[in-house]
Amino acid sequence: WDNLFDEEILQAIHDERQQPHREPGLSFPQAVSERLVALSYKLAQHRSRESPFAKKAKAAGYRFIGGKMDDVTVVVCSIVREPEPDS
Repeated sequence: WDNLFDEEILQAIHDERQQPHREPGLSFPQAVSERLVALSYKLAQHRSRESPFAKKAKAAGYRFIGGKMDDVTVVVCSIVREPEPDS
């Protein structure tokens, strides 16, 4: 991720899970993905934030401060266990 740290992603998932009301027809994975896209876009515009991209650039010897404006793609899936067949 260029603009979100793992902890921020986990917090967004947690926050979405705590939402008492979700738009009708909006699945949990879709709601999480929309939240992550909005957050990533917002933080990409932040000019003074030490983003994950900025930290990686610094480690590679480059000077970069702020978020990284780029396309934003998020894929969220939900893994569920199929019920055991009745024996």
